[in-house]
Amino acid sequence: MLRRELTHVYQETTQRYSFFSLLSRLKAINIDQFETYYRPLLTLIKNHRLDGLDVDIEEEVPLSTPLRLLKRLSTDLGPSFILTMAPLSTALSEEGGTNLSGFSYFAFDRLATAQGAKSKTPTTGNDETNSTKLVNWYNAQFYGGYARSTYMYDSIVSAGFDASRLVLGVTTSSAGYPNGFTPLKKLLGTVRDLKEKHGENFGGVSGWEYWDAGTGDKDMGMQMGGEPWRWVQRVSTLITTWVQTHGM
Repeated sequence: MLRRELTHVYQETTQRYSFFSLLSRLKAINIDQFETYYRPLLTLIKNHRLDGLDVDIEEEVPLSTPLRLLKRLSTDLGPSFILTMAPLSTALSEEGGTNLSGFSYFAFDRLATAQGAKSKTPTTGNDETNSTKLVNWYNAQFYGGYARSTYMYDSIVSAGFDASRLVLGVTTSSAGYPNGFTPLKKLLGTVRDLKEKHGENFGGVSGWEYWDAGTGDKDMGMQMGGEPWRWVQRVSTLITTWVQTHGM
């Protein structure tokens, strides 16, 4: 639905591009060119009253492209608008890790900040402007079996990304993802271990995709799918039960 709406908005500007080619258009240095493709996106967000946008960059672009986009969105929509990104987990584990986006997420995260309100610092008593991260959290892709243990998640936290901003992104079905799929039983064990390590600071779990969640997973007895809510229920129940048990 949203893709059709975005195409419709582009038609109104006499341009027809899919959502997935938007970033390549936003690489334009000329400000007028940038506005041509940015304005329809902003209109779409406002018309549908979206509360956030997840930016998944699977093509090589310069760091300046997502930086300009997120800064403009933050400026135009305010600090309450949620901005997230979905890089490969390996792109966050170390500089030079496997990365589809073409830029360093370490450098990006350092630069992607928004100026906050001025406040007096406790050490000097002077007014200083606080800065906040533009990316509220990363829906990192722990595909390829990286969700079968805590190793990759721990590596990313050790590299400097706080667990509160790091979501364990997994494929929810073996259909089409035979090498990247983590069966539910193994996934629940990983989530349990991460909750023990990071407590309420653990960023949570995201799944791609909802409609076929659990399909082909023997742990759920779902060979053909049809009840994706069961997968979500099992994962969320583990997290909420842990919170209740530990008094969070």
